[in-house]
Amino acid sequence: MFFVYYLARVFKNAEEKQLLARVNARDADAFAEVYDRYAARLFRHASIRLGRKEVAEDLTSRTFLKTWEYLLDGKTVNHIASFLYRVLHNLIVDEYRVRPREVLMEELPEPEDRRDANARVDATLELERVQRALRKLPDGTQALLTARYFDELSVGEICSMTGKSRNAAYVALHRGLRALQRACGERRR
Repeated sequence: MFFVYYLARVFKNAEEKQLLARVNARDADAFAEVYDRYAARLFRHASIRLGRKEVAEDLTSRTFLKTWEYLLDGKTVNHIASFLYRVLHNLIVDEYRVRPREVLMEELPEPEDRRDANARVDATLELERVQRALRKLPDGTQALLTARYFDELSVGEICSMTGKSRNAAYVALHRGLRALQRACGERRR
């Protein structure tokens, strides 16, 4: 089983390297493929961090625009996911400077039966509680936790995104989780 996983990972890495080479060569089709691959993940990241869908959509679009402009200036990217998340992070920081944080309140879909509706309401309330607690943490901690646990980035990708060593990333994630647990605990009292 491990061998199959290893082969799949090697194939994925080779495919990503080929895509990155095409993107760095300013291939618009390759960049469109990057958009298809990462747009939803970046949007989710921004939505969780900001709490407002319309702003998250705008920042996601601006992330790709800034990345394309960066490439057109003749510069290259070493790791596309890390670069995109770094650009988005910088845009989110700029957004925090301009606008106050707000809580995202999504409309729930119409329930098919009462038990499903109750489960969805409970899950939504729990997610909102975690999002509120997450927003109390420093921006860097928010970015790390969101990237790791919501966007499911690997620690290696987080290291590329933040410039931290693996050990520093693990320590920051551990401390961030503890801070999030404390922030969530404050809401329960």
